[in-house]
Amino acid sequence: MTTASGLAHAQERTNQLGGELQCPPGISIVLPVRGVTFDPGVGQLELDVTLCNGSAETQQALLEVSGVPDDWRIALRPIFGPYEITSITLPGGVSKDFRLRLTPLQEEGTSEFQARLNIVSPSGELLGAEVVSVQRGSIDRPPGEEVLARATFNALRGPTTSQFGFDIAITNRTSENVTLELGSLVPTGWTVTFTPAVGEQKLISSVTVIPRGIERITTTLSPNRDALPGGYRAVFEAASEEFFLEVPLQVVLTGVPDLLLTTPNQRLNLDAVAGQATPAAIRLVNIGTAAQPSVNLLADAPPGWEVTFEVDSVVNLEAEAIADISLEITPPANLVPGDYAITIRARNPLVDESFDFRVRVLRATIWGWVGIGIVIVVMGSLVGLFLRLGRR
Repeated sequence: MTTASGLAHAQERTNQLGGELQCPPGISIVLPVRGVTFDPGVGQLELDVTLCNGSAETQQALLEVSGVPDDWRIALRPIFGPYEITSITLPGGVSKDFRLRLTPLQEEGTSEFQARLNIVSPSGELLGAEVVSVQRGSIDRPPGEEVLARATFNALRGPTTSQFGFDIAITNRTSENVTLELGSLVPTGWTVTFTPAVGEQKLISSVTVIPRGIERITTTLSPNRDALPGGYRAVFEAASEEFFLEVPLQVVLTGVPDLLLTTPNQRLNLDAVAGQATPAAIRLVNIGTAAQPSVNLLADAPPGWEVTFEVDSVVNLEAEAIADISLEITPPANLVPGDYAITIRARNPLVDESFDFRVRVLRATIWGWVGIGIVIVVMGSLVGLFLRLGRR
């Protein structure tokens, strides 16, 4: 049995030929360390594993772990990467290194079992197997001697375009400095960075916590731009030779807010008569992936104009939904005919869209008739004057 502590990696590889690893025919597992004993306080262990294809053809295989108690987690992982491996494709004559991670889910207790790592063909045929014996004694740590990690908020919510910063406090209740390597498990396509919560904002990959001290780390998750709205889970990890810490995190994506403001007929100009209400309409289209809980409607018009909306706001506009809103535009009665602009705006805390209505103002028809009447009166007076002067 090999006694292990923390994240110590078993890197002894027996090679009787003294050169490159020789693969037996077919696909096989090479597990140099086949027995481990967890010391008190150990939170996790990783063993080197090599998968080897000794045939001339590319082999596909499924990877399964059996014989693991419910209070343990054992998974095959890459040398670098925050994910677990359940299947593999190996070209002929190629070997590839992995790590077998063993993690007890309970802080205390005793265990003794044999975990079996199986290689299975896509048709279900067993191609190879290796067994590792695991033994764990009870943890005998002085009362209060521990390292803890907690997030101020374990769940955050926002649009896909946001970055989500989790404030995580690491508390060292031991009497010695504790240096922890930082890691994470995040959804595919997401990125994660670690920075000090206070002080210089630089990227870090480890942190040292003084005895009886607290260090705060900001873990920033950036979603995949193509991520759909919904809940996503991640895990913050911090590990040393003795301690392994995990903090579950959750991000709820509400989608991308985006709004199109236009008119039903796509025309952004209209004719209006001075002093008269002219009907018009606008159209709101939610072209984002997030629902718009409330969109306020506003108008910026020249002094003396009146713009009245059918409703002042549109409530709960779902993604891809369309809303047509009627309005009336009334220019002042004494306005000089000409072209004017009115800005129509739709806004809420997430979006702010607008367009300009070009309004051509015409004089009221009654004033045209009044003008014609005045012309007729003037012309009649002139004709009467000429006739009187002609008789003289």
